Amino acid sequence: MISHYFAMKQYVHAILEIFFARHGEHFHSKMPGLALKVPAHRPVPSWLTRLSVKWSLRHVPRELRGIGRKLLYGSVMNADDYQRACKVVWWRSAIEDMRTLGGFDWSREWPDGLPRLGQRDELAFSEIARASLKVS
Repeated sequence: MISHYFAMKQYVHAILEIFFARHGEHFHSKMPGLALKVPAHRPVPSWLTRLSVKWSLRHVPRELRGIGRKLLYGSVMNADDYQRACKVVWWRSAIEDMRTLGGFDWSREWPDGLPRLGQRDELAFSEIARASLKVS
């Protein structure tokens, strides 16, 4: 985990935040055993969900597929607290890709070319994107 810390720092921080919120920040004798239950790798959807995401992106423009994949992966992260904590991390990664690519119009409901999410996820993501991309 240490060797890849910088590559997945945001994911590690999200997961550790959940761990310490559950178990407290002060060391106790059960903590090492509890720490073994923490995911050591970034949560990703099941292979079937990843295949479904890939299939749903087939009509999305090639340059937007990476962003779309991160949006959809974040959207399906609901199985447990650790996955839900990483949902926003997936989305923030998509926002960083959007910033790099540029040209997204957030003054309307949903930018053209991006895959649609569920209504609740679209609203949540739109709020994060508008705040991150400084759109009024």
